[in-house]
Amino acid sequence: LEPASTYEVHLDSGNVSLIRRREWSQHGPGPENFECERVEYCARDGVRVPLTMVRPKRSIGGGHPRPCLVHVYGAYGQSLVPDFRPEHVVLLRQGWVIAWAHVRGGGERGKLWHDAGRRLNKVQSVLDLADALKFLLARGIAV
Repeated sequence: LEPASTYEVHLDSGNVSLIRRREWSQHGPGPENFECERVEYCARDGVRVPLTMVRPKRSIGGGHPRPCLVHVYGAYGQSLVPDFRPEHVVLLRQGWVIAWAHVRGGGERGKLWHDAGRRLNKVQSVLDLADALKFLLARGIAV
């Protein structure tokens, strides 16, 4: 939930200094009003697939279904890494959920995970996404 910061590391002493830090805009709720959670959902073939979500905290009205933007990428063994994007802040402040589905074909769980979603198994990446969407709807997270 935090924007990127730049640090300087002094190798001789081990000291770390903050050089630059981007801040959240003061126009609206800050990062303390949101929660980040990594869960696993069960795909139709029984495999546990990771899903990362950022959403309004449940204690401040985040416990009901909300619009949801889902990012997905499962190819070439590359991991889908949740990152800070200003456009996400705009959606979060409007009550949206941002989710990242770490489907098979990516690199999140090594070579076997990648192989399970490539070539003749590519359809598995799409099925994992469909199951992620079903999970978000069934749990009352997304509308």
